[in-house]
Amino acid sequence: RRVLFRSGTIVNDGTLLINGIHTATDAVTVNNSAILGGNGTLPGAVNLTGTSRLAPGTSVGALTVGSILWTSGTFFDVEIDGTAGAGVDGGNDILNVMTGSVGLGNAALNVILGFTPALGQTFTVINNQSAAAVTGTFNGLPEGAVFTAGGSYFRITYQGGDGNDVVLTAVEAPSLLVTTTSDVVNSTDGLTSLREALYYAQINGLGTNTITFAPALAGQTVLLSNLWANASTASALEVYQTAVTIQGPASGPGITLAVAPGAQRRHLYVYPNSSLTLAN
Repeated sequence: RRVLFRSGTIVNDGTLLINGIHTATDAVTVNNSAILGGNGTLPGAVNLTGTSRLAPGTSVGALTVGSILWTSGTFFDVEIDGTAGAGVDGGNDILNVMTGSVGLGNAALNVILGFTPALGQTFTVINNQSAAAVTGTFNGLPEGAVFTAGGSYFRITYQGGDGNDVVLTAVEAPSLLVTTTSDVVNSTDGLTSLREALYYAQINGLGTNTITFAPALAGQTVLLSNLWANASTASALEVYQTAVTIQGPASGPGITLAVAPGAQRRHLYVYPNSSLTLAN
């Protein structure tokens, strides 16, 4: 159901599907629990309020608007069914924003997953065609956050594509079990480094803050790279948010932490109001 005014279109309930190219530049406001979708083009502004939803396509599809503004309590529904491409069957939903602003307003991102993506596969869900940065974030998802949908994990960036697109990357599940001695940060290699585990322990709320090592690593050395050196603390690793325990192997030789030559003088730096326990 829709009501037309001189100042634009107001959608108060039901679903409005936009198909074809519309030339009117009046704004569209979606209120209450109404839904805006379809595969067409609206060159004007789209504003969502209440608990309304924007859902491109009728299944997987592409919707194009002049600008978009979500508010807290609203939703962006994104279907990901495969790797065929954005806006096509077997691909993923995409919202194209032509020339105006993209304001996320703490809206909820709702990913509906129809397949299991491989690690490293990426999906552009907002193609911001203007030069301006995306403003705001989706609820609970700051830049680089990892979240789960349909049994898979994704990392979100608001600086993807040509620098200002919203892109999801399939990544490994956050883990506190260290499986490599390499000091790397690569969430698509299927391995967990000590640096990654320390990050997960402080950020992702896994129910425990105890880091352990795979038995195969007993007796080996983790060489902390100077590529990650923090000049202000002259340290290789930092505990900055919570209480963390690093637990050595249950049996056999322990793990050696070593610092590569460089500006670092400390293996670890523990910030005030945080704590670190090293346990055998």
